[in-house]
Amino acid sequence: VNDCGPSTITEEDVKKYLWKFDSKIIKMKENGGPGNARQFGIDASKAEYVMMGDCDDVLQNNMVFYFFETQLYKDQPDVAHTNWMSHHYIPTIGNVIQPMGIEFTWFFGKFYKRSFLEQNNLRMHPNLRVHEELQIVRLAPYYTDNIKHYDFPTYIWSTSEGSITRKNNGEYAYVGNATYIYSNDLLLERAITKNEANALQSAYAVILLAYTSAINVDWDGPAKDYKQQTDNMTSYFVNKWLPRIDKFKEKHADFSRNLLQEYKNMQGQLEKLPDITFDAWLESIKALNITELPEFKQPDTTTAKKGK
Repeated sequence: VNDCGPSTITEEDVKKYLWKFDSKIIKMKENGGPGNARQFGIDASKAEYVMMGDCDDVLQNNMVFYFFETQLYKDQPDVAHTNWMSHHYIPTIGNVIQPMGIEFTWFFGKFYKRSFLEQNNLRMHPNLRVHEELQIVRLAPYYTDNIKHYDFPTYIWSTSEGSITRKNNGEYAYVGNATYIYSNDLLLERAITKNEANALQSAYAVILLAYTSAINVDWDGPAKDYKQQTDNMTSYFVNKWLPRIDKFKEKHADFSRNLLQEYKNMQGQLEKLPDITFDAWLESIKALNITELPEFKQPDTTTAKKGK
């Protein structure tokens, strides 16, 4: 699916690399955003399984096609989850390949039965410019237990200086925070009808992640113009979901232990904690008293010619 790339790509170019499959080029309205392009492709597909990929990433090797024929079609999972690798270039080191394991955040290395997506109305959100894939990647496990993990890599995510995550000096890293929180808010409204405990624990994890952004983002530097919208969206999320979390916690002792483990996991992943304590930060966010969805700017994805 091409909504912003070169118009010189031909059917022959596609067949050269996807010779094992019936392939075609789909041209759509320019710059509709990554999510709309991906959903357009899913809707146009007649394949039994679909996967998503960016134009500057690669499949591990031709054995991925062999995996389709010998494992995926035989096992018939609703979701197939494989390992993937992250490729970075660090000037002081060189090329670095980092193996990635089981996670349900990114679409990399995941294959979905198309009928499963259709039957459960799992779709990219049309109004999200980024983090739209969470509506499928994170929601899918709530709708099926037929998920199979294959312990080998199929996908390589490559760092690209031309990608939308790195344009404008990497503003995506802070402009997209509010969109990320809102995308989670949308999916959790569906998830909570399937598994209340898991959904509320995920909501708590989103709150913890928002707390860690106090040190992960330079809010006194280039991100300063977007701190208020991030705080407002966080306040909206906290004031909406924290009362549900607290109410559920009162009735389920095991749930309290799960939340404590989430907090310990967060501590273990950070080299240092923010200067402000979690409780003090949480009170400051609640005090903003945002209870209606606030306005927010999303990252600019309209001019990128390639990438994520």
